[in-house]
Amino acid sequence: MSIAYCPLSDKLHSLVLKSDGETTTMEDLFAADRPLDEVTFALFDVETTGLSPTYGHRVCEIACLRLKAGMEAGRVEALVDPGRSISPGAYRVNRIEPEMLADAPAFETIAGAVLDLMQDAVLVAHNAPFDLGFLAME
Repeated sequence: MSIAYCPLSDKLHSLVLKSDGETTTMEDLFAADRPLDEVTFALFDVETTGLSPTYGHRVCEIACLRLKAGMEAGRVEALVDPGRSISPGAYRVNRIEPEMLADAPAFETIAGAVLDLMQDAVLVAHNAPFDLGFLAME
């Protein structure tokens, strides 16, 4: 599976998770003449140990909600063991204490469930480039 990310403007982005080899487009999932109650959405957010996955920062919490016909069709909410400490700056934002992560699963343990929720859905995120950068590194 892969995530197609396409900036539509400086404030609006198009995202879709697609199976390898498929050519699903945003137009396929979210056509202008398609009623919203026929569109499947996956809303997601991550909390991280810092600002950059390229410097080894990791996801420490993820939430993903799948909406189909406006109704909840699945959800994942999980603290995740990042395998490293949370930076002071990240802690000021997410307030995730090390003790909260003591029994948390590794990201790969829940990745499949998250991908299932995102499959063939319009992805919705507040700061998509940030969140997707971390998900891509996981």
